[in-house]
Amino acid sequence: MIDAVMRLLRPANAGKPMRAPLTDSDRVMLSATHLWLRRVPPRIHPKHLCRYHPRLANRLAECWGDRGRVGQFMDDLLTDRRGGRKGLSTRVKTELLCLERFHSQHTTPRAILNRGRGLAQPLRAARPAPAGCVAPLARPDERV
Repeated sequence: MIDAVMRLLRPANAGKPMRAPLTDSDRVMLSATHLWLRRVPPRIHPKHLCRYHPRLANRLAECWGDRGRVGQFMDDLLTDRRGGRKGLSTRVKTELLCLERFHSQHTTPRAILNRGRGLAQPLRAARPAPAGCVAPLARPDERV
């Protein structure tokens, strides 16, 4: 009987690691993120990401331009390594996939040094474009 009462009084998350508390910069988009959004074409603006997950938008803006960091960030967000997690909404996932595709097509390939060892990391295979993702426009000098 005492064990049953103790289980009811114990918090549901007892013994589980807690997420770090949110800071002010996690709740709103930073100035650098607003500047980054100006460089992203309006047809792929991550509206839901920015509205519901400004912390993630800030982190994405911070690593934008570096294929390795963006790829790692996207893998961390889109791959469930713990199992049974709720995850992001379908709209946010679609926005992230569109941004990832745009980034991989519009950044110049750079050798990403492996933490001072001088070894270049291989580029990841691109994910397929989601159904809601608009294909990038062809440049005038390219034939379609």
